[in-house]
Amino acid sequence: MPKSKQIPEILETIGDHIKKRRLELGLFQKDLAERFGTSEDSISNWEKSEREPSFQFAPAIIDFLGYNPYPYDLSTFGGRIKYYRLIKGLSVRQFSKLLSVDKCTVGSWERNSYIPRQPYYTRIQELIAKG
Repeated sequence: MPKSKQIPEILETIGDHIKKRRLELGLFQKDLAERFGTSEDSISNWEKSEREPSFQFAPAIIDFLGYNPYPYDLSTFGGRIKYYRLIKGLSVRQFSKLLSVDKCTVGSWERNSYIPRQPYYTRIQELIAKG
């Protein structure tokens, strides 16, 4: 069993969510590192809020927690794009390659400063609908 550590009561960061669940399950950081395919130092940094997990880990984190701790505004098109990338574990670069657009273009879509033109809008809607 891990050393008795205080389970976070207020969950402000992704690291707080991870630490709370890990301690509830009696797991060590090394157990999570193996599960997520990362280093024990990464898990420690996440839990201490020194680093945020990269998007590639989001699907595994959501699965581990049993819920989605990432706050996104799904009322905007940009928020829905970012949320889709999150649940798929896609970086901006990976998503931009998927659509054959520049990563800066994806950033402007996510900030809602630019709405994609057809056929990009339709393609993104189809991807989001498929989940």
